[in-house]
Amino acid sequence: MTTRKNVIRKYYRNGNTKEIYSIDKNKKRHGSYKSFYRNEKLKEVSNWKYGKRHGCSQTFYVDGSKKKLSNWSNGILIASWTLVYRPHFKTPGRRTAQEAMKS
Repeated sequence: MTTRKNVIRKYYRNGNTKEIYSIDKNKKRHGSYKSFYRNEKLKEVSNWKYGKRHGCSQTFYVDGSKKKLSNWSNGILIASWTLVYRPHFKTPGRRTAQEAMKS
């Protein structure tokens, strides 16, 4: 059985890609899904099966480092891992780990 898929592309006002995904004949997400930050860095990659998340999903910080990994089965979350190490992230008013080590 083959499923006819159409690729949907959405854009920010500045012309950068916001989302790319496929839909099946019932207009439900089916296949690969990608979303992007305004700076065109990857925000999320996931897989969908007839409108439900299915398989591995990954989300990313704005600097491109991994934020979260999750595994789905027909829309049900099986496992999720949040990655807290953010080497390029700096909270205003706080020093990064590299700056703290220098002093």
